Amino acid sequence: EIDSKINYPFILKPILSIQGKKSDIKICRNQNDLKNAVTELQKNKYESILIQEFIEDAMECNLIGYCANRQVYLPGIVEKKRVYPIKKGTVSYGNVIPIENKSEELKKIIDMLNKINYSGLVDIDLFKKGNTYYINEINFRNSGNAYIYSSQNINLAYLWACLVINQKVESRKINKEFYFIDESLERFQLIKRNITFKEWIEARKKSSCYLIKNKKDRRVQIWKNIYAVLRRIDKR
Repeated sequence: EIDSKINYPFILKPILSIQGKKSDIKICRNQNDLKNAVTELQKNKYESILIQEFIEDAMECNLIGYCANRQVYLPGIVEKKRVYPIKKGTVSYGNVIPIENKSEELKKIIDMLNKINYSGLVDIDLFKKGNTYYINEINFRNSGNAYIYSSQNINLAYLWACLVINQKVESRKINKEFYFIDESLERFQLIKRNITFKEWIEARKKSSCYLIKNKKDRRVQIWKNIYAVLRRIDKR
């Protein structure tokens, strides 16, 4: 039973994200939405659900880094300009802001990670509205978006391993904002007409980090395309 003091709108989702899918996240704006959401979650055999404030018109952000020996390294804030599928998808285009520019606003998160003395890679989802950041969830694992820092010669897993074995290595900083792109997802954005051809071209020009494209190793892009074609043939 939901406490009547809780204000709408809010989100209902499985309390353990590992047990649920993104499609199981339900936005409730009234009692009817709540009733339908609970019924569907019960059908999917979830025993515990989490109620979370729904922050409308907020930008999704990401903090990716590592912790060890009471040291926290979060090089930048990933801002998700576009996601695919819309609203509940994976980031297709965005930018990264140096953490130093927002260190005061995020100090509580860094202090918390230090306090629990966690050691490992970390992936933190945030919502940003105005100048305020809200924590969505903290995943104590590597992030699929970690590739973003490759263009800055930052290998988070390697740097964490060096810190754990006390091997001295310089933790590189992000000195300026940069943009990144997932070419495959952006292509779907264009095909589905979520963006214009001009926006698609501008994003490619503006980005210094690509998920697939690599001038030093073009085989990645070639085999990615071959694999996509083979998958389509197999489905037929």
